[in-house]
Amino acid sequence: MHRIHLITAATFAALMATTTLSQAQSAAPAGQPAETAQAAEASEPAAPAAAPARTGDIRSIVLFSGGVAEIVRSASVSGEATVGMEVPLDQVNDVLKSLVVRNPGGTVGQVSLEGSVNARELSRAALFSPADLGSLGLLLNKMKGAKVRIEGNRSVTGTVLGTSQPPEAAGDDKAETPVAIVTLLAETGEVRSMPVFSDTALEILDEKTADELRKTAASLAQSLSDDTRLVSVKVDGSGERQVEFDYVVAAPVWKSSHRLVLSKDGQGRLQSWAVIENATGENWSDVKVSLSSGSPVTLRQNLFDPYFRERPEVPVFVDRQSIPDADRGEVPSAPPMAAKAQRGMGGAAAFADNLMAAAPQPEAFAMGEAGEVGEAVEGDVSVTYPLPRPVTLDAGSTLSVPIVDADVPAERIAVFTPGRGEIHPTAAVRLDNETGSALPAGIVTVYDASGYVGDSTLLPVPAGDERQVQFALDRKITVNTTERPEDRITELRVVDGVLRYKQVQERQTIYSAANAGTEDRKLSIAHPKMSGWELTSEDRAGETESAYRLEATVPAGGTRDIRATARFVTDEGFALVDAGQSDLVRFSKQTDDPKIASALENLAAIQGEKATLDRQIERLEAEKADIFAAQDRIRENIKAVGPGDLRDGYLGTMAKQEDRLAAIDAEVAALKTQREAVEARLRETIAAI
Repeated sequence: MHRIHLITAATFAALMATTTLSQAQSAAPAGQPAETAQAAEASEPAAPAAAPARTGDIRSIVLFSGGVAEIVRSASVSGEATVGMEVPLDQVNDVLKSLVVRNPGGTVGQVSLEGSVNARELSRAALFSPADLGSLGLLLNKMKGAKVRIEGNRSVTGTVLGTSQPPEAAGDDKAETPVAIVTLLAETGEVRSMPVFSDTALEILDEKTADELRKTAASLAQSLSDDTRLVSVKVDGSGERQVEFDYVVAAPVWKSSHRLVLSKDGQGRLQSWAVIENATGENWSDVKVSLSSGSPVTLRQNLFDPYFRERPEVPVFVDRQSIPDADRGEVPSAPPMAAKAQRGMGGAAAFADNLMAAAPQPEAFAMGEAGEVGEAVEGDVSVTYPLPRPVTLDAGSTLSVPIVDADVPAERIAVFTPGRGEIHPTAAVRLDNETGSALPAGIVTVYDASGYVGDSTLLPVPAGDERQVQFALDRKITVNTTERPEDRITELRVVDGVLRYKQVQERQTIYSAANAGTEDRKLSIAHPKMSGWELTSEDRAGETESAYRLEATVPAGGTRDIRATARFVTDEGFALVDAGQSDLVRFSKQTDDPKIASALENLAAIQGEKATLDRQIERLEAEKADIFAAQDRIRENIKAVGPGDLRDGYLGTMAKQEDRLAAIDAEVAALKTQREAVEARLRETIAAI
């Protein structure tokens, strides 16, 4: 009988840490004594799992500014071989998604790796769950049917029937409270209950149960400590050859920083450095590294963990049966079952078949020369900077390497941006990218003959393009801004009774710059764009997406005005017959055509006559409305008084009001006739223009 499975509650944690126990260990074959099996176990170690014959080392890496890395591994193989790669656990999904194997003259057999181990999967597959390993009571409860020996105050050997919780102790007896009560079937046939205390020893006499416990402890320890997975690739072929493995994983974004040293002759020395990190989980040794400015679309998906598709659950179909009536003696035979009922039973069977058929399917400052830099390669959507020498870098370490080192045109200028509330421009450099390749985005540190002068930021600069690098406030130049708005009307004409014209809005801006320095300064002004407006300026030098660039040289100790005029023109018009007198007078004074001016003045006079008639008609209509309101009041008063002088007075007033209403109607009719004549004359005059 094996006696190597002795466990106490105090030393139980040691079992959980025992990860080297062979999972291939099993009970002795039938007919072989237990002692012989134990000796065999001691003399013959368990066969290890098949290991890859070769290891694929990292040979090259392309780091993308989009946050991924393309890793290429290689291994020398001969004939059929299995190549292994240690991959961090958080990169396994990316490897399964993107792995490409290049096997010259051969094929790829299969790609395998250790499964995804987690506590829930252990619980589903094993006899013991991780929670059971922390309690001797829970452990014994899972050993129902297993033979054990328990040694405490007394020794009992038997088969575990179950466990129960001990009654809660009170007072000072709590220290002697057992952790569980175990019920055993002794070899003599007796059923015994035994308390299990914290110092109770448990000997597992059932080899199969002991093996399950070892496997659970070892698997749990692996799931808690193992943060890598071995990916094994089997390749078929013949002869010596180099096999490459290419895949894409998440990686830190590589960063770039620039150093620009200015000289007096309008030139500058530009050095660009890249900062990279080794986050692959293993050391780099003579690895070819390239940096790409591309930002590819990157996706991820969990391909490693098991995924089960949920299926709808349907109830079990059961035929309904009616309870037969009690026998009441002989009665006439019942008629046969109706055909309709028979069809109903057939339909039920068909319904059950349909349920089965419908089951779903699963789915001066001088800067030393940088070391050798690589030659950048321009692509369709990115620029790649290959490092000229292989890189050796420990896992988790950071490296800064030069990628650009060149002399470039760098003209000193001052940049003024209106609307920022400043009267001083910023000192800047117009940087022309004549390095032959695009410059990556990054921070720029600027130096001149005196040393450090400021920092700036740089967006990606294509080869041959230029950027303004602003790095400090230039207090020797002052810029004051004056605006002069003006609106006017031009190109008046009459077409089919409609007066058409161009409305011109102009905004003249004057930038008055004063230079208190001892040298001439080139000033660049970022005049803001306005949608639909056109800009004219003698000093216009270019434009960006949001501003026009106005440039001029401000003499030392002198001033310079930079003017810009923004113009917005719209075509407008209105019908002359509806035009007011004031509008016609205003437009008659804004045209250079005397004929149109005279016609508009004539129309204004006619519209004045019409307006006078309209006011007279409105006044009479208002008086008429007042009389109607007064008559309503008088009628109410008449109802309230009886016959007499007061009533007669009300009636006399109403009679006079009626006479006035008749006179108003006559006056309004006459005025409307006059207005119709004026309108006719207005239309004739418009038609004659």
